[in-house]
Amino acid sequence: MRLQRFANWLSRPFLRSHRLTRSGERIDIDLRRGIPDWSLLNANQRCHLRRYEFASAMAKSAVNILDVACGMGYGSILLGVNGANVLAVDLSHNVVAAACKRYKSFPNVTYQQGDIRCLDVSGRRFDIVISFETIEHLDASDIPDVLRSLRNVLTDQGRILISTPYRQKGTDAARIHHRTFGISPDVVRQWCAAAELKLMDHWYQSYRKPEISESYDSPDFLLALLGLR
Repeated sequence: MRLQRFANWLSRPFLRSHRLTRSGERIDIDLRRGIPDWSLLNANQRCHLRRYEFASAMAKSAVNILDVACGMGYGSILLGVNGANVLAVDLSHNVVAAACKRYKSFPNVTYQQGDIRCLDVSGRRFDIVISFETIEHLDASDIPDVLRSLRNVLTDQGRILISTPYRQKGTDAARIHHRTFGISPDVVRQWCAAAELKLMDHWYQSYRKPEISESYDSPDFLLALLGLR
């Protein structure tokens, strides 16, 4: 029992939220000691980790990956585990600086400040673009243009994988950070049509059961795979 308590204590500093994540809108897991024990992760961390593991498996043959709104950057490390070149972009200069410092020993992952609404990747093309928990922060009228800009950096067979709260209600608490609500597969299809993309597939996820599935009784998150028409 004492050894277990000591092990938990040893891991805890690497699970504390970085000061830049305390708004609750950026999920952080420090991977410098590897993936922590599942029992030490909270519900947000578990769901977020499963999304990046899902994306990493999908991108295992990718050569170039773009992770937009990467936050503290641990997911970008998971995306690069198979040797792909990962460009990880976040709006916050401070977050990018913290990720660069933390993961400086991973040369295939590059962190860069940037805005998904005016993305600049210097003409690079990507086999897959990842953007988790991002589009709900945008005005609905801006989302087709943002998806179009992501489409423009894809290779011919490239894909876009996004996640977002599923059918989230516009409560006062939600409106502190989010601007678009009620997102469903049908809504994503409408955005895709406007952006000259198509919805290839979609999945669901729940806080109660973080594993990603094709169906859930009451999901909390929607994951959508988009591709060129």
